[in-house]
Amino acid sequence: MNPTGVSYFVLGTIREEMECYEEAFESYSKVLELHPQLAEYCDIYKRRGKALIRMMRYEEAVQNYSEAIALGINETIFLIIRATLLIVLNGKEPDKVRSQRYIEDLGRAK
Repeated sequence: MNPTGVSYFVLGTIREEMECYEEAFESYSKVLELHPQLAEYCDIYKRRGKALIRMMRYEEAVQNYSEAIALGINETIFLIIRATLLIVLNGKEPDKVRSQRYIEDLGRAK
């Protein structure tokens, strides 16, 4: 990782600790943009997802975890968090597609 990527990663971590979640999300997204090959190694999707959840941007968090799962990042926690978010979103607007995805996620999380 070049210094620019490292800088954004460190900046994101600092911003997360300061509870500046929008700025943390932006920093982690920049790392992902500059170094997509390091997404799993640096927990970028996990960190972005946490920031989105803290900002109560649940739809975007589901999308974030879905991207990680689609890339083959094998983290059971992504399936569990996405399933939990789908439960929260289903409480707002019931949706058969979301309900089915929730059941599938829990089935895959072994």
